[in-house]
Amino acid sequence: MGCFASSKVTDEAGVAKINDTTLSDDFHERYLLGIKLGLGAFAQVRVAAEVNNAAKIEKAVKIIDLRDKGEDPVSGQATIRNSLNKGLEKTARKEVACWGRLGSHPNCVCMEAAFFCHSLCYVVMEKCNSGLLQALESMPELTERGLGNIFAQMLLGICHCHGARVVHRDIKPDNFIVGGKEGQTIKLGDYGLSAMLVKREKTSGTFGTAPFMSPEMLKGLTYDVKTDVWSFAVVVYVLLFGNFPYMPKVQNTKAMKRAIIDGTPDITPSFVPSQRAVGPTGVMYSNTALTFVKSLLDREPDARPSAMDALAMPWMVAALQGCHMTGAELPSLRQMLHAAKRVGAFEVRNKLTESPLDKYLNELQESRHGRPLPAAGKKKADSGSTTPPSPDKGKSFESDSSSGTTKSMNKSSDTDSVFSGWSKGTSSAQSQSS
Repeated sequence: MGCFASSKVTDEAGVAKINDTTLSDDFHERYLLGIKLGLGAFAQVRVAAEVNNAAKIEKAVKIIDLRDKGEDPVSGQATIRNSLNKGLEKTARKEVACWGRLGSHPNCVCMEAAFFCHSLCYVVMEKCNSGLLQALESMPELTERGLGNIFAQMLLGICHCHGARVVHRDIKPDNFIVGGKEGQTIKLGDYGLSAMLVKREKTSGTFGTAPFMSPEMLKGLTYDVKTDVWSFAVVVYVLLFGNFPYMPKVQNTKAMKRAIIDGTPDITPSFVPSQRAVGPTGVMYSNTALTFVKSLLDREPDARPSAMDALAMPWMVAALQGCHMTGAELPSLRQMLHAAKRVGAFEVRNKLTESPLDKYLNELQESRHGRPLPAAGKKKADSGSTTPPSPDKGKSFESDSSSGTTKSMNKSSDTDSVFSGWSKGTSSAQSQSS
């Protein structure tokens, strides 16, 4: 098929949109691929650098395989053909359109260009420093104070999406990455399941990752941007309490969806840590934090706060200003992070495994530049849209396009770490919310 690159322009309302412009070259003529940063169910993310750019500024590129899959008539084994799957192409173009609509915002991963060629979709974007899990594990202190700032930055990205009439539909920890000039800005990425609300106020369909799906979505009802607020509330809950708000006795995707739909008294959010943990005063969480997460987990969408309303709540305001419970000794939430990993809040994929797409990309790059892709495992990836394998093995839930006592207390710390600033506020991010 031909090669097309999408360039961003602005409509009359000031909203970025995508126009397709035919180019004489293709992605591989303009870019050189590097190491694999992340791996998803239908795509991978790699480092990319422009061939004719003297600055050699590294970008990231999401590569979506649009080739038709079939079955070998002789062996009966699955095969991949180089012919284009029109359905996959339509889905990829929808992602590009949603992403392009967002334009530029500090708390959303910025898309710079998109190419459709060789039965693949290449989405070029800014390269970030790390995944959210890596950042959380690197924080010198992990308390309600620092987490509040992270949650507020997440909300800034979600608010921007909603302001552009985009419903993300897959809000979860793995889809937030960390980048920016100082390397500590939380950015929302991966718009593969997103939908645009154009003339209508609501959309439909079951999309996302089971533990983070809203009750209204799973019930088959139409829904709006409030479904993202529910998913965000689940992210807050699992990082604060080390468990999902709705945990069935049998832990699999089907049972998880059923538990969220039913919301019966025996399977409801407990707002109690998954492990016995107390703070220095016998209290694990502040009232402002508890009030925040309880209000966002309202099962009735109409009663649930919007993302903008949530951002204006006391915990978020104080967190952005760096004045949440200033000087107070707060209990460490490190154990809650470990517990969240164990229940599958973060997805684990082995990005070193070679796939048919890797082989195909290697052929394309060698034909253009005479250089193969970097050998897997030679250089440790430092960024990506998916989280690298973690030492704590836990159940992971894939995106769905169908339907002990904690004794360590953390005081305010001036430890020299790129992530220590989250406890001190984010003035630049705060200014973007106005």
